[in-house]
Amino acid sequence: MELKRKQENNTLDLEEKMADWPACIYAESNADIRFALLEEAERQGLAETAGIRQIMEKRYVRGRNAADRFIMFWMQCSMAGDRLAERDKRELQKQADALGFGECSEELLCREFYHTALVFIHLSSADKQYGSFLYGTGRLSDKRLSYKLCRDLFRIGYTVPEAVRFTRYEIWEKALKDVCFEYFTDGEEYWHEQLAEI
Repeated sequence: MELKRKQENNTLDLEEKMADWPACIYAESNADIRFALLEEAERQGLAETAGIRQIMEKRYVRGRNAADRFIMFWMQCSMAGDRLAERDKRELQKQADALGFGECSEELLCREFYHTALVFIHLSSADKQYGSFLYGTGRLSDKRLSYKLCRDLFRIGYTVPEAVRFTRYEIWEKALKDVCFEYFTDGEEYWHEQLAEI
């Protein structure tokens, strides 16, 4: 009986969330919930489902070896450093091409990149090591943590794409810049500080 009640609650939650389609799919970080919302939207014949499915199928590996390819690409950009060797540029270009950014709707791709940035922010903010200094002995203040996140968003969203110029890199840049400006109180100031240092 417990399990049945849980399933009924999940159905109710899904129905409540569907009232805010397509925004509800970008409010979720869990891939399984996102696919459940998408499948319900398809069942109801709602708008944009084909384009969203195209992007989500590229983004997520499902099943036993589940993975988020956009976050994996993000981490590759993050680890690439500021001065990229030609070999690194080629590797990132190859990875971006494999993700098929060029085949997707510009608006939906921008939304998905924006969502990826929010997932990164939430994962990083929750990570004790990311939000610490001196090998974990102290915790960064909210202001310093915001600055660190914005600096990383800038590097991943501007420095690396400008160097690699992978397909649709300008959409990636726009989405990450928008997140920085909209999500952080001093985001615009931090972004322009980074630009001034180039």
